[in-house]
Amino acid sequence: MALTLGADGTVDAARISVAGADSTPVRADTAEALLVGKLPSDELFAAAADAVAAATNPPKDIHAPAEYRREMAAVLSRRALKNAAARANRGE
Repeated sequence: MALTLGADGTVDAARISVAGADSTPVRADTAEALLVGKLPSDELFAAAADAVAAATNPPKDIHAPAEYRREMAAVLSRRALKNAAARANRGE
């Protein structure tokens, strides 16, 4: 998960990939496109996290059902986006 912010505070670039929520790692390009050009906000991150979850096709197994894995992809993506925005604001 990586965000780059422009001088005006909008997202210049976003990179999102998820592992463990599909049979192979997934690059969430739809979610990335949703972020670019917009100001970071909780609402924007929630929409992007939903797009991440929609991009996954998690398997179900003895450890977790597919629905749980998809929901966790959204929850963890939302948290990671907030952290990435905070790092970008600090110039990290």
